[in-house]
Amino acid sequence: MKRKLTVEDELLTEGGVDITSTRANGHVSCAGSSLPWPCHRRHDQDASIVFVGPRATGTSSLAVIAGSILGWKIIDCDREFEKLTGSTKQQYRIRHGAESYRRRKLDVVEEVLEANTKRCVFACGTITSWEENRFSQRYAQKHPIVYVIRERKLIQNYLGLADEGGWNNAVEHMHFFFRQRSNYEFFNLDEAEEPQWQTTLTTFLQTKSQTLSQAPLVLRKTRAHVSILLCNIFGPTFQTKRYTDIQKSSKPGPRLRQGSNVLFIDLRDIKGNSKYLKSLDTGHDAVQLNITGPLHEWHSILSTDTLAWALASVRRQLDIPVIVNVLTSPDLGISPPSNQPKVYELLLHSILRLAPEYLTVDLRSPDQVISKIVQTKGLTQVIGYLHVARSLESFQQSGDVLSLCRRAHDLGCDVVNFCGFSTSLQDNYVCQQISQSILKLGLSTPTIVFNVGPFGRLSQVVNTLMTPVIPDGDVQEPREGSIAKLGLASARQLRIAWHMLVPPRRKQYYVFGAEVKQSLSPSLHNAGFKSCGLPFTYQHYESSDLSSIKEISSQGSFGGASISLPFKSQVLTLVTKQSPAVQLIGAANTILPLSNYSDSLKLGQDNLEDLDEPTLLMAENTDWMGIYGCIAKHCTPANHITKETAALVMGAGGIARAAIYALVQLGVGHIVILNRTYENALQVKEHFEHTCGDLQDSDAEEISSAQATYKPAFYVLKSCDEPWPLRARKPSVIVCAIPARATEPVPEYPPELPHDWFSNPTGGLIADPDHKHTNLTMASNNHRTPTKDLFSLSGKTIIVTGATGGIGLVVATALAESGASVVSIQIPNDPNSESLRHAIEGAGQSFQSFECDLLNAASIKGCFERVWAAGVVPDVLFHAAGVTHRSMIVDTTVETLTRVIDLNVKAAYLVCQSFAARMLKLGRKGKVITIASMAAELVQTNVSVYSCSKAFVKSMTRAMSNEWAGHGIQVNSISPGWIDAGMAKDLGDDPEFSKVVCARTSIGRWGTPDDLRGVVIFLASAASDFITGADILIDGGVLGR
Repeated sequence: MKRKLTVEDELLTEGGVDITSTRANGHVSCAGSSLPWPCHRRHDQDASIVFVGPRATGTSSLAVIAGSILGWKIIDCDREFEKLTGSTKQQYRIRHGAESYRRRKLDVVEEVLEANTKRCVFACGTITSWEENRFSQRYAQKHPIVYVIRERKLIQNYLGLADEGGWNNAVEHMHFFFRQRSNYEFFNLDEAEEPQWQTTLTTFLQTKSQTLSQAPLVLRKTRAHVSILLCNIFGPTFQTKRYTDIQKSSKPGPRLRQGSNVLFIDLRDIKGNSKYLKSLDTGHDAVQLNITGPLHEWHSILSTDTLAWALASVRRQLDIPVIVNVLTSPDLGISPPSNQPKVYELLLHSILRLAPEYLTVDLRSPDQVISKIVQTKGLTQVIGYLHVARSLESFQQSGDVLSLCRRAHDLGCDVVNFCGFSTSLQDNYVCQQISQSILKLGLSTPTIVFNVGPFGRLSQVVNTLMTPVIPDGDVQEPREGSIAKLGLASARQLRIAWHMLVPPRRKQYYVFGAEVKQSLSPSLHNAGFKSCGLPFTYQHYESSDLSSIKEISSQGSFGGASISLPFKSQVLTLVTKQSPAVQLIGAANTILPLSNYSDSLKLGQDNLEDLDEPTLLMAENTDWMGIYGCIAKHCTPANHITKETAALVMGAGGIARAAIYALVQLGVGHIVILNRTYENALQVKEHFEHTCGDLQDSDAEEISSAQATYKPAFYVLKSCDEPWPLRARKPSVIVCAIPARATEPVPEYPPELPHDWFSNPTGGLIADPDHKHTNLTMASNNHRTPTKDLFSLSGKTIIVTGATGGIGLVVATALAESGASVVSIQIPNDPNSESLRHAIEGAGQSFQSFECDLLNAASIKGCFERVWAAGVVPDVLFHAAGVTHRSMIVDTTVETLTRVIDLNVKAAYLVCQSFAARMLKLGRKGKVITIASMAAELVQTNVSVYSCSKAFVKSMTRAMSNEWAGHGIQVNSISPGWIDAGMAKDLGDDPEFSKVVCARTSIGRWGTPDDLRGVVIFLASAASDFITGADILIDGGVLGR
């Protein structure tokens, strides 16, 4: 049953301290003002970082993810407490009292944090001993302290709390408490809510010898968001590789990039429509989240986690820089900040806690407000914004525009944005005049000037920097009071309008090669051009003569070409300039006119060059970008790239070189090359060993300085029979860079890689850049499990019910001894829980337990929600919980019937249902093992209810197998005979009954739980991968007679 939340709940307190009393304490002083939280956000790049938050928010997992990204030491304060005191938190509190526990906890936290001030990541969870704020205030002056938030429902289900009104009040207190002790916030979105194709979960092997950095589940999307957080806290030096579009680092950010656009969206739309973000078009340079609600909504945002959730949701869906704007537009009936200066200022400071890339500040705010925002912004860029509720012409004539621009510059704004309201087309020309006037000031602050309103779109078309755009859907059906009311255009509309005003000269693109007629590139490009409103065309050009490229590139309409085999190296003789990637790879797959290349950062704003000027060509290589993005996207977090990562590249041509370059930029430490011609592979190795010192991050925007300076080790194998290099781990990345040509059979080299090469304990990925390889031999061979590993459960996580006694305890221990981590679902306050824990951990495996009343459907549902919230990603379910009752049919009571059916039938059904529902949602394969009984076939007197219930389990097993087998979920059952344990232990102690059992059993003895171990291990292992819907009888031959 779910319990009510009390003021002494451990979510908010430790040891009975009511944190609501902290409201009476003073605010934390910041920048000469009074704010309810620390606001120091300038940190050394090696300053330790702390994650704090209540239970079930994932502070420990986030600390592990951050530590793996930064390569820093990970410290869990709760574990340090256990090390220093020899007791868990609960044990210490019971022995010494709550007050003593709080003092000791504070001493431990201070000692650990003060002793590790650099290059450490802390998971601190709830630290209620900080109620005076002195230590946290002092520590936050030099260190980031991140308050971790999560969906309320997840926390509520994890803690088993009743869904009552008091919960919302408790959450408000929780936010106030943790915000007093932190200078950043991070909303930890539930990754399971992602679409199936975007979500792949993985677990680290959890053995006793592993360190904290290897223990918990880390999620791919979450890792990407933590990367952004670290980058926005520590700076771009710590920017890590994510699977965003790989751009040239010479491309500036949206505040400097000519032709950039910013997608405007409303907070109201995100809150009101769960599918809104998924409906948005992509391809923008940044997204601006507008807070457009009335004043009472500002107050609500300050006391809730709405904005943190919205920002996290925007990052997850769009993965581009975020601008947060508290919109104060008179055209929307929203008052300027002068009406409510304190609320506006608090809202801005609360936004800075989320570490967005940009924050807008209304230039009508007092100097001290803007100055404090600039002082406490950290690495967030501040945009000084002013919306003029009239034509900019009168604003220009008043002289205010230049003085405001100087003021914004002097106050430290990074960008200035003036927006006017147009009533005629003439007003748009004023925007250009104002821009020219500001340029003459010689200020370093970029300035954006445009109009909104019914006649303002022309100014948006000709604007060259951070042009605001709206989603296509808002153009068709604008919501009343939304940003669409301002009369903005979509990015597609602006592109169409621009190209109508200035028709592009170079609009013809090609894919060039010896065999390109079957290429999908023209179809994909032309569909993209049409969708984006670009007047370009893309077509095949097949030729075996390289000189043909001269013919098409000399045409005035030539915009560029994709270069296919066999010209990727030969084409370099025709170009004037090569990108750094091309110089290092030695091959190109793209050529562009130099004029297009230099102007490629603009939104189609071509220079009208002399038509007679000869075309000079630039060579680029984007093959490595695609391979880079593919590996970065699909590598599981358990296989995050480090200098210890090993990769295998098959091939030695242009694609192989691009793959190696991508692996180096990713930071792979060991690269093994395998090619049919050994000499060619050796040349590639020597080439990269020679040039690797020159590999910089000029072509990989997201690479850390540590990785940039690391030189990988290269190896060449003569054949598959050669042993794997001793210095390198088994590969977690394999790239098949062997091209397939239409005139040749699809190569099957190598016919089969040694299975030992696939033995990396955390798995890996196979990347094949050539879509013609529809059935790669090595990929199919990879699925065959070696005979010696058929029964291994290494790396698997198994959920077990009924694991604390009888059959369950023995079998759960055996599963752990076979290599599996065990998650036990057990009754509340189970006295045998510690015995089970010792058995599992004694086998060298990790153990987790979750309390559940299997007689209660709501408890089962809540228990599994807590299991999923804790990050458990299982492979197998072994449902061993059950009950028996011996009585004649006429003597069986309704209560007895209900209890047996509820546990043996309903609970079995609901537990299997919960497990399978999760696996189906995640797209994972899995196995379910249930316990039926010989009694389902050999029906005896006085066990009628039990026999009927076990007959149901057998039928249920077959039904579930039929329904789930197509999704990779196998369901099997075992039917034990007379087992001398658990529910039948009293019968085994009866000498007369034992004689009967031994006489009926062919083997001549009772069975024991040990006799069931092998069958369950078999059904949980790869050895049973082709078995489903089966019931295995383990009765010693009783039914065989």
